[in-house]
Amino acid sequence: IVYYGQKKHKHALDNYLVADNYISKTSDKYLTYKVKYNIAGVKYYLGFYDEAISLYTECIDYFNEKNSRAYLNSLHLLGLCYNRIGNYGLCSEINEKGIQEGIRLDNNEVKDYFIHSEGINQYFKNNYAEAIKKINYAIPSIKKNKDFGNESVGYFYIGKSYWNLHKPEMALPYFFKVDKIFDDKEYIRPDLRENYELLLK
Repeated sequence: IVYYGQKKHKHALDNYLVADNYISKTSDKYLTYKVKYNIAGVKYYLGFYDEAISLYTECIDYFNEKNSRAYLNSLHLLGLCYNRIGNYGLCSEINEKGIQEGIRLDNNEVKDYFIHSEGINQYFKNNYAEAIKKINYAIPSIKKNKDFGNESVGYFYIGKSYWNLHKPEMALPYFFKVDKIFDDKEYIRPDLRENYELLLK
């Protein structure tokens, strides 16, 4: 967890795998699935989406009856994985299911994350106005959580949506916000590299 927080993803994964080996010898199911969830997070970050999907699916089955927040988080991240592999229909289904499950469980903590995810998904469906609307709706709550990673990703896709609508003057401020988060927090993701290519253009 410490290595993941320091963005040392390879070290984090190495330690999670060692932990998984020890925990698998115990009967502590909660800790077993917590480690699976964390391994899936590193796999997602590193681009091993199919492996992350398999782990998140297991976590959803386990947390469904045990822990509503972990269940909703697992659903959200599963949706993100489907977006990354290009299954935008399934991503939308999972985002809608997540919002409905949040209502059923009386837990709205993840609702804006599903909306944020769907905004990014709408970008990939070429629905740029809808993407801008949904991501803008979700950003205040994400900022309140001090979640600079998702804030940065949101700005990037708002910027790209304006760019694809042939409004570079509207896109630029969002690309600069991504750059500011990189300067302040040293946060970058492989897909955000394009932010700098577009700024250079």
